[in-house]
Amino acid sequence: MTAQPLDRARPALLPFAGAGVAYLGAVAGALAVTALRAASFLTHDQLLVLVGAAVAMVAFALVIVPRGRLQLAAYLGVQLAIAVAITFASRGHGSLVLLPVLAQCAIALPRRATIAFAVGIVILSMCAIRTRVASWPDALIGAAGIAAGALFVTAFMLLLLREHRVVRAFSRQVELLAAAHERTRIAREVHDILGHTLTAVHAQLSGALAVRDLDPARSVRLIEGARSLTEEGLGDLRRSISELREHAALPLVERVRALLGAIEATGMRGELVVDGDPDETPEVASAAFRAVQECITNAIRHGAASRIKVALVYSASELRVVIEDDGRGAIRIVPGLGLAGLTERVTGLGGDLEITARPGSGVRVAARLPSVHARARG
Repeated sequence: MTAQPLDRARPALLPFAGAGVAYLGAVAGALAVTALRAASFLTHDQLLVLVGAAVAMVAFALVIVPRGRLQLAAYLGVQLAIAVAITFASRGHGSLVLLPVLAQCAIALPRRATIAFAVGIVILSMCAIRTRVASWPDALIGAAGIAAGALFVTAFMLLLLREHRVVRAFSRQVELLAAAHERTRIAREVHDILGHTLTAVHAQLSGALAVRDLDPARSVRLIEGARSLTEEGLGDLRRSISELREHAALPLVERVRALLGAIEATGMRGELVVDGDPDETPEVASAAFRAVQECITNAIRHGAASRIKVALVYSASELRVVIEDDGRGAIRIVPGLGLAGLTERVTGLGGDLEITARPGSGVRVAARLPSVHARARG
């Protein structure tokens, strides 16, 4: 028969949030009370035995870490045996040493077992006191103090464990929400990276199929165009994965600076302007970076731009991201999947996105991203 694991919803016995120190203090305090009360009828050697028993009790608690039900039962049995021996050797004066054992039982055992244990130590204490008083009523009166202590320890530990379970449940919910948020973020990253490319490839292949019999040469050109789009999409995916791995932990300013540095290697000029003290949440930083990335991609692919300027303007309530290029511009901007996904990302954070363009004057994109505090007030 193998030992069963302990309940993971309960904390470890010792050490647990300084429980080792607390246990040592409790046993030492109980021993001091015992020595003061029992010094009149215990010899020096008997007092030394009590001290040795208390030391063994604490050492056993600090060294042994029960891993299963059988080990737990043995551990609590030894602790209880030592505490009962001290209690009876001191004729009930050492009953306080039972309370630290009760506290551990409250951590390790179910509620009903803890209550039964509390009643049991009160009865044991009363029996030990009976060895030095004339009657059972006197023993009952003498055990009133340990009964009050047992009640307090039991109630306190049960309330503490209930709070512990609440905190664990809350932590688990936070972990699940964080995992769900991360899955959503990754899905959005993949959508932003591949959505436009796959749509264009689908259109090219559909066109190739439509004209394959009427115009084979055009069909081949469309297929070649689809292959080029696929290569570009794979390149975008590799670059984005590399950025996620290498730069996700970097501040937004550093990530944008690295991105502009990469495009300058192709001959395109990049400029970064930072106004205010950089301070953004990971969600805001991700949205701002994707805005810069999407605008640079569009400026290169569609605008034939030679220069791009990025401004990050920080204030107490928001982050403004302004991207301007000197490309060919346009009479009207028709948002594709990239800009549509960017708009969804920005508005999902409570912000807004403004796109302006004029023929021959490039494109200007301005995103406003509220801070966490501003969203909370809103």
